[in-house]
Amino acid sequence: MNTAVSKPTTRKYHFISSLKVSISIILIIMLGFSIMLVFFFDKNNEISEHDQNAQMFSIHQIVNSTIDHAEKIVLAESALIGLKSDIPLALKEENYEKLKELSSASYDYLKKYNSVNILGFHNTDMDYIIRLHNLKKSGDNMALTRPMILAANKSQRSQTGLEIGVTGLVSIRGISIVKDKDDFLGTVEVGMLLNPILEQVKSLTNADIAVILKSKYIDDTKKGNNRSIFGNLVLSLSTDSQLFSKLLKDDFIGLTRDIKVKKIKIKGVKYGLLTQPLTSFNGEVIGILSIVSDFSWHQKKTQEIYTDLIVIALCFSIIAFILFNILLLMSSSPLKASEKES
Repeated sequence: MNTAVSKPTTRKYHFISSLKVSISIILIIMLGFSIMLVFFFDKNNEISEHDQNAQMFSIHQIVNSTIDHAEKIVLAESALIGLKSDIPLALKEENYEKLKELSSASYDYLKKYNSVNILGFHNTDMDYIIRLHNLKKSGDNMALTRPMILAANKSQRSQTGLEIGVTGLVSIRGISIVKDKDDFLGTVEVGMLLNPILEQVKSLTNADIAVILKSKYIDDTKKGNNRSIFGNLVLSLSTDSQLFSKLLKDDFIGLTRDIKVKKIKIKGVKYGLLTQPLTSFNGEVIGILSIVSDFSWHQKKTQEIYTDLIVIALCFSIIAFILFNILLLMSSSPLKASEKES
């Protein structure tokens, strides 16, 4: 009787022991998967962070190289116009009509093919003799309002770079000296707005870019010209005014002395944000150049990969658990058969 009772007890004990072993092994497997996934997620985040930073710096280099190239273009064009044979005499005589006749064709060409929207001449007193881009306005003195013209006039050397114009807009300008032999006769300037350049970079990189100025450089008469003001900063121009207005309003963007890259989230969407000082032709910091890149695609794909890997790990663990128990049942069959025979 004792033997009859002990046989079921032995089988039950054997089954429970086997189940415990099976569960323990599966838990070890799952723990191994978990550690592997955590390590993979951590390294993947590190790689992704590095790649995203590299992408932001690549866009930054494209923006700056495009601006540098534009600076060279406007300087070269102003120099070529100033070297035309009849320009020195017309500028010396302050002959409005002659300057118009000699430079209209050049301005039309540059406006059409190089996005140039500024071409004008100044005399030695820094009076604007003629603006090809605004023929109705002339004769105003630039000594107090245009530092680049003042620098070119005083040093009698060409100047190029960014400058805030009389309208409060930032332009890329090149100013060349006009001489008759050794006689200084005045200056000629060529310039283009930043808008087409920023739009060009956006079409290449799909990143949004903004020029943000210190409010002290924009007087009260210019601030109302469709500009958004945020404390001591003014959103001068951008490829997405709504986005940058929100970033400025929420203090994501501020004045900086160095290039800074950080990741931000807006309504659950991940963005890369790069800010750098915006300097004028003379090295003075006049504001910020900000670049924003949407990383939502990277974020979505990363989450999909994580989800897929977790599901694969769980499925593999479940399959392993089932197969292991089948093997245990198969191995216990000979034991049951021997017990019946005995």
